[in-house]
Amino acid sequence: MQANFDPVIMEHVSRIQNKDTHVHYLSNRVQDELITTPGIEHKEILLRIVHMDEENENSTPTIQEYFLDFVTVDSSTGLNLSDVLITQLKLYKINTENCRGQAYDNGSNMPGRYQGVQNRILNINPRAFFTPCGAHNLNLVLCDSAKKSTIAITFFETRWESRKNSVKALSFQLSSILDTLEEVSYTANDLMAKSEAVSQSNEIGNYEFILSLVIWYDILTEVNIVSKSVQDHNMDINTSVKMVQSLLQFLHQYRENEFNLAKSAPNKLAKNADITVAFKNPRVRKKKKLFEYENVDEPMLNNEDRFRTNYFFIILDNANSRLRNALNSWRLIRTILDFCIELANNDLKDVDGFDLFSELIIFRSLVDEDTNSLQALNILKTSNGLFPNLTIALRIMLTIPVTSACAERMFSKLKLIKTYLRNQLG
Repeated sequence: MQANFDPVIMEHVSRIQNKDTHVHYLSNRVQDELITTPGIEHKEILLRIVHMDEENENSTPTIQEYFLDFVTVDSSTGLNLSDVLITQLKLYKINTENCRGQAYDNGSNMPGRYQGVQNRILNINPRAFFTPCGAHNLNLVLCDSAKKSTIAITFFETRWESRKNSVKALSFQLSSILDTLEEVSYTANDLMAKSEAVSQSNEIGNYEFILSLVIWYDILTEVNIVSKSVQDHNMDINTSVKMVQSLLQFLHQYRENEFNLAKSAPNKLAKNADITVAFKNPRVRKKKKLFEYENVDEPMLNNEDRFRTNYFFIILDNANSRLRNALNSWRLIRTILDFCIELANNDLKDVDGFDLFSELIIFRSLVDEDTNSLQALNILKTSNGLFPNLTIALRIMLTIPVTSACAERMFSKLKLIKTYLRNQLG
């Protein structure tokens, strides 16, 4: 059947029929072997290490990530996923005790404090630091912030909270989009299409929508920069904390000073699209009084203040709050003191805290504030083993993943191969 739609398969079937080839790979058994991940749930396993390349003195240390396998799972509970993970690591002869970091997406079955995979791994190896995926956290910050405002909920019906390019395209092509919707509303023969075009035109053809576009474009631009940066496999915890702190500083300054400045761009967009620069005048909701002595809430008479309070402030305040919570999880393993404590497990320990402190006193004179962790590790590599504890501590800190983005990319690559039609073979 697929030969009717796929020219590659069509040519292959034709060669078989003409007996140009006797190796056809069309049996059910071969197809099942080619498609090793059928339509059931699966997980990806990725290893992250710091490669020192000690035999080559001229090389620099690098962070390397290795894809191990796609693993099919029958249940997505934390217990089953942790059992599958441990079994696969044993299959590859990888000792769980040597693990110093773990990162997963933010599904409740993975980072759960009691029943999650990370907690079950920590019960086996307390030195396996867990860090929630930073990229997922940033995306959830925007999603949750949008849901806190009744105005933002209607704005994000198309899930633009995670799509900066969509907001950008709509902002720069607003006039053309409105003209197209107007033309469809007049010329379309389908009544449903006409009705939808009129509805969409009314929704995006007002000043508050345009102002929302500009506000979210400013926010998404900064968040996108941080999100792309933390997804780099060379990113470390310390640099990630600094980038999130800079994002928090931007959000704070944007909340305090940028609302009036943000109105200048939508004013130009509204003028070009022939839209009146005015905020909506919503119907005032009257709340029923349960008792005679209750005071009546005074409505906001200024519609601009209403928009600023119920939209602008709510979004930024919630984004600030969620980002600070995400930042705290990284800060827990950022301090050297806590780091040294966690690197010890009963009689087993990776570094000696007192010796590490002594090494830091000397080593801090060899670097400056702009030196990142990989650069510092490169200096340690050329020190002829004078700072053994600091070298181990830095290698472990660089091993701890900031995001699980690389594993997600493996899943995306699989989707290019495992399409719906190919999944039905066999």
